[in-house]
Amino acid sequence: MAPYLPKLRQLIKTARIEQAKELLSIFPSRPDSEKQEVIAMLALAPDKTALSLLEKVASTDKCDQDVLDVIDILKTNLSDVQPVAAKPDSDEQKLTSDSFKTNLALLNSGKIAERYQAFTYFSVHGAQVASALTTSIESLDNQDHDLLINLLRLTERTIPHGAVACLFTLISDKKINTQIRFVVYNALEAFPELESAAGIIKGISDPSMYVRMAAVKVLEKNCSDYIIAEIKNKIESGTKTGEMLAHTILDARALCLIEALMSSDTFSYIASNYLNNSAPIPVIESFIKILEKKNLKSTVKKYTRNRNKKAGIKKEVFIIISPSCPFLDVYAKLIDTCGYGTRTFTGSQEAFEAIVVEKPAVIVCDLFLNHMTGLDLAREVREMYTRKEVPIIISSLQKGLSKPELAAELKKAKVNVFCNFPATPNQIKSWINPA
Repeated sequence: MAPYLPKLRQLIKTARIEQAKELLSIFPSRPDSEKQEVIAMLALAPDKTALSLLEKVASTDKCDQDVLDVIDILKTNLSDVQPVAAKPDSDEQKLTSDSFKTNLALLNSGKIAERYQAFTYFSVHGAQVASALTTSIESLDNQDHDLLINLLRLTERTIPHGAVACLFTLISDKKINTQIRFVVYNALEAFPELESAAGIIKGISDPSMYVRMAAVKVLEKNCSDYIIAEIKNKIESGTKTGEMLAHTILDARALCLIEALMSSDTFSYIASNYLNNSAPIPVIESFIKILEKKNLKSTVKKYTRNRNKKAGIKKEVFIIISPSCPFLDVYAKLIDTCGYGTRTFTGSQEAFEAIVVEKPAVIVCDLFLNHMTGLDLAREVREMYTRKEVPIIISSLQKGLSKPELAAELKKAKVNVFCNFPATPNQIKSWINPA
């Protein structure tokens, strides 16, 4: 790390305004990677120190759009903080503090029930989630994987504005693993609008398909001329990476991005080949919607025939359940590649109703659903279907559960397999008619 960053961090932390002002005056000229880190440290600065510093920079000829974007973020974060009357000895504050500490410790407990209890608690305490996330990323080298995964999933669920800077800090850190990158992008996608999505662009070049898909979801929600231009450049590079990116955008059913990219001959060519040959039915249906919007009737007929032809092929169907749309999209892609059909659900109740109506070949679900765990769902399904009739797979990003405890819970709920997210194609194929 360049000396610029640690020196600035220390000055902001100790509120030495004049000295920090000098360093911040060259902020616009720093590399993009450093800018993201500066944004993160400014958002964590005490009181209104950071805002004051940047407003001084904004009044000079050094000001650029990045400076203005950070000012907007800081104003939003400060407006979210509600003043609370100081009652240091009140029983209510002590209870809140004790509950926070207790549940934070339980988020990486070896027991599923304790983790879910803590997850449920934090699901209605977004400000506490942001606070815990801020603390947890202070030492990423020693970070507990499962604690960070659960805090990020909770950020996705509670959408606290105070967590945005932490999310950008994480995606700018090259040391974080693939699964954490995936969940960071999921969390960013949950926010209605980001001040700037420029820092997300690098995610679409990630070597991992599921990280690319999650990053595309964020860009779809924050589509701009700049983002479209950057994506076009990558796709039109003529490389295999550009082709994979085009496929990922189609698989993510990113309608705004797809429509904007249709002006590119390269994208249109790649899309046509993919849609005619190997694209899943839901991807073709999404593309048809865009064509209908553009009133391209002959092309609509062409892809409708293709869709109907594929729909006529009898396939065993997997039901996939998760509150996370990227989780669903990734498994839909993987399972389709293995030659099976899918139906996806974000809600366990809707999924259960579908399971009652028609027996699926396999059920794949997340460990934590909206109002229950995957184990709870398995117990309900087992009242209708045996382990052999309908295999139930729980796929999770959480790795640190107690193995004896997990094995006992899976056996009790009659779950066939517990695996890491995402499963490999060989694992998926093994779930059909298991021995």
